[in-house]
Amino acid sequence: MRRRSISLLVISVAAIIWFAWPETHSSISQQKSNSKASEASLPPVRDGDIIFHTSSSEQSKAIQLATHSPYSHCGIILYWKGAPYVYEAVQPVKRTPLAAWIKRGNNEQYVVQQISELLLFIFDLFIKP
Repeated sequence: MRRRSISLLVISVAAIIWFAWPETHSSISQQKSNSKASEASLPPVRDGDIIFHTSSSEQSKAIQLATHSPYSHCGIILYWKGAPYVYEAVQPVKRTPLAAWIKRGNNEQYVVQQISELLLFIFDLFIKP
């Protein structure tokens, strides 16, 4: 049940981001990194942060074309036993160490978005006063 809930959460957040993000993602402050992913160089992250990257697989290219997004993968960062992990909706939902998840991306590039900033973006986009 918990695994299903996490999976639904990841899929829901990903869908919202993929459909709402492409046109205006540059107006949101983002934390980008081009550094190599090692334990010492991991970005400062908090529980609930969302991380994005792109891989070079054909599936990633198809996702980018379908969503009009520069990213093909996303996950939610949660700490487990004191270390940051990325929970991602793959078959099945899995927990990957943050450094390993970053290394899978093209040139180890990624974007981390704080959930509070993302929620403000979504509210601004969909809820007009």
